[in-house]
Amino acid sequence: MTDDGPERELITAIGDLWQARSPEVIADLEALVRALLEIPEESRKTDPERLSARRDAHRLVGVLGVFGQQEAALAVSDIEHRLASEATVDPIMLGHEAHRIASSVRKAARDSQQRR
Repeated sequence: MTDDGPERELITAIGDLWQARSPEVIADLEALVRALLEIPEESRKTDPERLSARRDAHRLVGVLGVFGQQEAALAVSDIEHRLASEATVDPIMLGHEAHRIASSVRKAARDSQQRR
């Protein structure tokens, strides 16, 4: 076994776990889209719909990061920060962004599966 054996095993294990969990992560991203679209246009950062979407986004940032989906994690983190700000948000624009992220993650999962 070479020096990178344990590292390669870990990468392979994470890849296997990503294959198993990616449908759930994609479903969670699609749920985030729906949650964002439920936010009232003139919402405040303390409104329940906005708080719920922010919690969902925060959790997804961590999950996406663990699975090496850094670009998606950063994009969802941006949504999370906008939800946490005092500024009003455009729920439709955020929903479109989250939908784009979900499509990108779906493609990454499909590409990863084809490489195996």
